[in-house]
Amino acid sequence: MNPERHQRISEIYAAARKLSEADAHAYLTDVCATDAELRRDVERLLAAGGSAPRFLETDAVGAEVGRIASAMFEASDESIVPDRIGHFRIIEKLAQGGMGVVYVAEQDRPRRRVALKVIRPGMASRQMLRRFELEANVLGQLQHPGIAQIHEAGVASLQTADGGTNRQPFFAMELVQGKPIDEFAEAKSLTLARRLELMARVCDAVQHAHQRGIIHRDLKPSNVLVTEEDGRPLPKVIDFGIARVLERSPHDRRLQTVEGAVIGTLEYMSPEQVDPACGEVDTRTDVYALGVILYEMLAESLPFESGELRSGSWTETIRIIREEDPPKPSERVDDHKTARTLREDLDWIVLKALAKDPEARYRSPQDLSEDVQRHLRHEPVVA
Repeated sequence: MNPERHQRISEIYAAARKLSEADAHAYLTDVCATDAELRRDVERLLAAGGSAPRFLETDAVGAEVGRIASAMFEASDESIVPDRIGHFRIIEKLAQGGMGVVYVAEQDRPRRRVALKVIRPGMASRQMLRRFELEANVLGQLQHPGIAQIHEAGVASLQTADGGTNRQPFFAMELVQGKPIDEFAEAKSLTLARRLELMARVCDAVQHAHQRGIIHRDLKPSNVLVTEEDGRPLPKVIDFGIARVLERSPHDRRLQTVEGAVIGTLEYMSPEQVDPACGEVDTRTDVYALGVILYEMLAESLPFESGELRSGSWTETIRIIREEDPPKPSERVDDHKTARTLREDLDWIVLKALAKDPEARYRSPQDLSEDVQRHLRHEPVVA
């Protein structure tokens, strides 16, 4: 890609990512005019979420992010959607992210529906293959009712658009047909107590991952899906695609993030996740993200809204996350009774989880869960 076109894509992307979805659509229609390829390149970058913004807003990003961005510009999504991958029959596309595509598929033996994840066409760089392998390995280590289970991993031969074949890595995992936790809570009109019970169960699942040396690093409502089993809500943590392994073998060490790369979802990222100068990313990074989700579950808003975080420069975004204290959850709700309930204990529980200094947060998801449960039992809380 020539430098002028690269710069054009960068400028359009930087402007579009600050807009609402509707406004971004109108803006791209206007600015890209009849250049369909230009629009497609920008839309791929917008769809990739956490991987590319650092590449465009700063020059100090490692080779991994450069390869990702380059692959997104050069790759074509016009490849044939397969009827089958290995012994899985493809039913429909379920989701697509910066790295992978997830299909609903039917497994031959045993006969069951699964979520089948494959690397997106054009994204199979050496680093992406390693990340894909890491996610499969991570899921294989986790056996908990609150985490989506992996069934199988392998490589299949697929036909490409030009009639050739590709070796396509895949893994099949439990198909979770639920709603994001915030949408589930709203749809079911859950009380504060039921929301807290649900969050305690999510904390237990994340604790299970931490006990096996795995940090999720991208906890957010869309990665915590809730189904119902015998009328009881059952949360499932999904998408360990950017997980980090704490205790690593030499092989695992090659799978970690390139120095200087910033990945995750901005609204849920801790100070040390957006700025390594704030400390090393460890299990308390997930505690912070759980605190953001808990804030949303109680106040039905984010500590820092997307527009606030994305309206200025990356330097300003880092400053907000590092230095500004969000309003207490009780200050975000209109109902006086709910606000009074939040002020009693829950404001302090949430703010402890969201502490800027990792040392001031709960040490683990289990500690957060235990404080939530103390509140539910009307006992004194640690926060």
